[in-house]
Amino acid sequence: MEMDKVALENSLLQKKDQLESYLKEMDYEEIQFSGVMIDSEEIASAAIKFERNSRLFIVKRSFQETLDKINRSLQKVKNGTYGTCESCGKTIGIERLQAIPLTIFCINCS
Repeated sequence: MEMDKVALENSLLQKKDQLESYLKEMDYEEIQFSGVMIDSEEIASAAIKFERNSRLFIVKRSFQETLDKINRSLQKVKNGTYGTCESCGKTIGIERLQAIPLTIFCINCS
């Protein structure tokens, strides 16, 4: 059981590194809008940029939320509480943790 938790911790660390890398790449994306729009081509271009940036924001927010959950799980590993249901305090089954490593609830409390 302890070996499985070590493997899960390593998996969480890999996912954390991957998400941090993605977020860093997204931070380099430029968000530019020209001041005054003159013709419909410029308006269309600005609308496309706005839509792209809106989607980028949504993806970044999702990645950040997942990264926060990973960091929370890793903190629980350090505290020795990873795999303990936050609702009832019982042990979360290893099969559930393998399927959903970021879960904070056992199957009964979810």
